[in-house]
Amino acid sequence: MKNLNKIVIVAGTLAFIGAAAAFCAEPTGIPGKKTLEIVVATDGGKVKTAAPIGNAIAGSIIYSQYCSACHQPDGKGLNSMLAADLTKPERLNKSNEELLGSISKGVQGKIGFMPGWGGVLTEQQMKDVLQYIRDEFTQTKK
Repeated sequence: MKNLNKIVIVAGTLAFIGAAAAFCAEPTGIPGKKTLEIVVATDGGKVKTAAPIGNAIAGSIIYSQYCSACHQPDGKGLNSMLAADLTKPERLNKSNEELLGSISKGVQGKIGFMPGWGGVLTEQQMKDVLQYIRDEFTQTKK
């Protein structure tokens, strides 16, 4: 089982955070400084970081337009009767590449086929919606 910990980094402290902090930042109380929250999963001493790949705010709009009819606003897909339950860890534990491939090309599920959105959404829009799904439906959030 993975242990999830949150680390808050002051933007500008590490140069690689750069533009990512601009869209997922929260005020720190320090003039001119913002924070970026990165979830770190440790599994048997191995550390994995989930750096943001998209803009979750933009992704929420895309999700409501293209995804929520089947997956529902709560991500549960009517308890998996209508679509895959996006809140289940086995779904969100997949890599960004695998999930982006499913969004782009579609996927055959247990109850039907999810169409691919690669011809409708841009690559950035797919990253944005994936970021929203990860931020909104990860069960570790408090």
